[in-house]
Amino acid sequence: MGFESDGENVLLSCSDSVDQLSALTHTDSDSLMSSLLFRTVATGGGDIIQKQHSEQDANFGRDAFAKALYERLFAWIVGRINSIIRVKNYNPGVHGKNTVIGVLDIYGFEIFDNNSFEQFCINYCNEKLQHLFIELILQQEQEEYQREGIVWEHIDYLDNQPIVDLLEQPHRGIISILDEACLSVGRVTDTVCLQSMDSKLSQHPHYRSRQLNPSDKSLEFQKHFRIQHYAGDVTYSIEGFLDKNKDLLFQDFKRLMFNSSSSVVQQMWPDGQMNITEVTKRPQTAASLFKNSIVALVDRLACKEPYYVRCIKPNELKSPVVFHDARCRHQVAYLGLLENVMVRRAGFAYRQPYERFLQRYKMTCEYTWPNHLMGSDQEAVKAIVTQHGFEQDVEFGHTKLFVRSPQSLFSLEKERSHLIPILVLFLQKVWRGALARLLCRRMRAVYCIMRSYKCYKVKAHFWEVERRFANVRSWPDYGRSVEWPEPPAALRGFHKITVSLYKR
Repeated sequence: MGFESDGENVLLSCSDSVDQLSALTHTDSDSLMSSLLFRTVATGGGDIIQKQHSEQDANFGRDAFAKALYERLFAWIVGRINSIIRVKNYNPGVHGKNTVIGVLDIYGFEIFDNNSFEQFCINYCNEKLQHLFIELILQQEQEEYQREGIVWEHIDYLDNQPIVDLLEQPHRGIISILDEACLSVGRVTDTVCLQSMDSKLSQHPHYRSRQLNPSDKSLEFQKHFRIQHYAGDVTYSIEGFLDKNKDLLFQDFKRLMFNSSSSVVQQMWPDGQMNITEVTKRPQTAASLFKNSIVALVDRLACKEPYYVRCIKPNELKSPVVFHDARCRHQVAYLGLLENVMVRRAGFAYRQPYERFLQRYKMTCEYTWPNHLMGSDQEAVKAIVTQHGFEQDVEFGHTKLFVRSPQSLFSLEKERSHLIPILVLFLQKVWRGALARLLCRRMRAVYCIMRSYKCYKVKAHFWEVERRFANVRSWPDYGRSVEWPEPPAALRGFHKITVSLYKR
């Protein structure tokens, strides 16, 4: 769908696309064409007039409308899914507390060879989420210290609040400067906007440009500016920032979609029913809309209990056996994993319940191996800490041990690694001895069974002989015609002699 100008009027270059879109959205084609070419404006006196778009404004409006269609459809689909999977006939008194599980999928920082408005927005989102992460971690730390009876100590960490202020601060942040440039009367170019940013942000430690740093040859004059994000420096090209920020969705499109004959489409555009005199002011820019949605998202996340799942893609081949080291390092950097670990370890680098700590490191202390005889696991853990001499580096909570320095833990791990081979050899020796004794007992049992069985066979043979020759004295041949039973192997020699003596 394109536009062309004859000098005075702006026309659609192809009306077929209007008919197709009208059929898809169940709207009137003439009204759709009017919304694409004109904007309805309410004057101060309440009069309604139509202002024709310039070719540039028509293109902006078309693009904004296309993005809004996708956004509203996506939101409607998600809402439908949530409504379908929602528990029906829920009663808190019967079913208990109402809980919600939400999934937020954010890729992480985007740094390309050419970074534009889209990368600026996603990186701003990640800065906000990183700041939320820091606040929640510090809050969780303080709550855990209070639960465990540990005195709260100030934690030194990399706070990205100045970077967030650089991006979103009212009147002085980059988003505000962009909006001011977009809403200014007259022709304001990307270069003029960059000059305004240089003027207002020249003293900010996280902002750089070629005008402010003439010696930095990596920045192109009147084109590039650089922001020192928490995950690294990102160089942005100002070209296209204002055009993309003027993602203007005029109220005409909202009214058009609300008046659609499809009830589903109407549900996606509820703001189209508002009175025209109330809502015909200039719509918000794309950056402001994005900022408001991020602020709302952060407010919602702040009152939840977040669990973080960081995904690392090892290769682009979808292979389970290929690991691209450089790509993984890139993801670790731009997912902010190192910074997150630094914040997490800024207070106590390690904390563990006494039972689990004792189970792992009891082999390193003579008083706790293999099993301690002390009053509690906490006393046993104190014995381990005392033997290794880092009492000043730990705090004992009600249920957990807190270790400040990773070096203390490394020393325990080193000694544990040294003892494990010794313990393995000892366990192997004990197990091999147990296997040998088990084999010996089984062999003895086999010999006992064999001996008992042989005795039984001998007795059975004699019992059979006795039975066959029980009354042979009363027989005429004295039993010489009786057939002797087959003897067992152990009695064959004896049987042969006995038979020869009997028949002699």
